[in-house]
Amino acid sequence: MSLSPILWALKDAPVADSLERLVLVVLGEHAGGADGCTAFPSRDTIASLALVDPKTVQRVIQRLIKRKLIAPGDQSAAQYIRADRRPVVYDLMIPYSWFPNPERMNEERRERGLAPLTPKGRPDIAAAPEKVRRKDAGVSRPKESGRGDSESPRHGGSSSPARGDYESRTGGLEDPRTSSFDPLIFEPPTSLSAPAQRAEPDPVHEREILSSFEDPQPVDPLPGVDTYTAQLTDADAVTRVTAAWTDTYKRSSNGSGPSPKAVSRVRVSAASRLRAGKTVDDLILIAVDMAETNLAWTDLAEHEAHWLNKQQQPLTGTDATVSGWLALAGQLSPSTTDARVQGALALGRQMQAEHNARGGHQPYRDSVWDDMTRQLASGSRPDGWERYPHCGHPDCDPITRGREVEDGSGLKSLTWCTACHPNMQF
Repeated sequence: MSLSPILWALKDAPVADSLERLVLVVLGEHAGGADGCTAFPSRDTIASLALVDPKTVQRVIQRLIKRKLIAPGDQSAAQYIRADRRPVVYDLMIPYSWFPNPERMNEERRERGLAPLTPKGRPDIAAAPEKVRRKDAGVSRPKESGRGDSESPRHGGSSSPARGDYESRTGGLEDPRTSSFDPLIFEPPTSLSAPAQRAEPDPVHEREILSSFEDPQPVDPLPGVDTYTAQLTDADAVTRVTAAWTDTYKRSSNGSGPSPKAVSRVRVSAASRLRAGKTVDDLILIAVDMAETNLAWTDLAEHEAHWLNKQQQPLTGTDATVSGWLALAGQLSPSTTDARVQGALALGRQMQAEHNARGGHQPYRDSVWDDMTRQLASGSRPDGWERYPHCGHPDCDPITRGREVEDGSGLKSLTWCTACHPNMQF
C-alpha cells in the first residue's frame, strides 16, 4: 500500500460527491503501488468500508470509469483468486502532472516490469460536472385545504363551518338524541379535499436515496479467510521479493534483465505465498535460489519444495566446519565471551599507548631498521637510550646496546640487545 493514491483520491481527484471520493479512497488504499495500479478490492469490501450497498458501489464505479478517474487494469494480478469470486482489477488514472517525481515513479514501474508513465497515457482529468438540482428545489409545496370536520381554521375568522350534529355552546355540549338508547350515527363527509400534487422527483437522486435500502447480494468469503483480509496485499513485501529475484536474475544472466511477463508472474506468485503465511525473508531466499538454479522458473510455490530440500541436506567441507564453530560459539556464555573480548581490546589499547609514549620503532618501516643498523655499526648511542638503563650483561655494549650472539652454525654476529636496547622494548 502506498500513500500517493490515497492522497490523490482524498485531496485532488475531481469527484462529483462524497460517495465517489470515498469509493476512490478505498481503491487507492488497495492499489499495488504508488502509481495507483492493480487495485482489486471486492464490491462487498468497498461497501463495508463506505457503509453503502454493493449495488451502489457498482453504480459509483461505473460513473468513475465513464469520467476516466479509473480504468480496468491488468486482470492477471488477481488470477490467484477463484474465478467465481475474482474481483475486477482497476487502475487509478492519476495524472502524470500530479506526481512530484515522475522519473522515480517510472523507475519503480520498470522494476515491476511495467511500461513507464507518460503525459499522453495519463492526461489531466476534466473537472466533475455540476450537481443536477432537483426540479422542485426551492419551490414551496401547496398547503392542503381540507382538514376534516372537527378542526377550525388556523388563521382569521371567528365563525366555524357547519359541524354536523354537534355544536359548541356556552355551558357545555348538548346531546341531540331524543332517547338515551338511540345509537350514535356516523355520517362520512360528503366531500374530501384532494391531496396536494407532489412534484416529480429527480431520478438520479431518487436512486441514490433508495439504494441504501436495497438487499445486498450475499457473497461467500474465501474458505478460512476473512473477506477483507483476503483483499489486502503487502505491496512493499511483494516488491522486495520481486526486486531480489530480479537482481539475482541479472547477476546470473550476465546483466540481461528478465522479461516484464516473468516479473509479473513472480510478483503474483509472491503475493500468493504471502497470503498463505510465508514470511518475507523466506520468500526472498527462495526467490534468490530460484533465480540461481533456473532462470526460466517463476513460480515460488513450486520452487519452495526444492529449496526446503536443499536446506535439509547435511553440510560438508568448509561449510560444515564453519557451522560447527558457530554452534560451539553459541554454547558459550555471552557474558564470559564479551568480558574476554573487552579485556583483550583494553590490553591491546594499553600496549599501543605505551608503545607510542616510548616512541618505539615501527617494524614494517625499513628506514627505522636502517637507522638502528647504522647506529650499531658506528658505535653511537641509539635514540632513547636514556630511558632504559643498561642490562649489565657482559656481552652487551653499554653505549651501543649491542651484543654478539652465536647463530646455529656457531658463528657470532652483532645484533641489538633485547634487554636494554630502546627500539627492542615492545
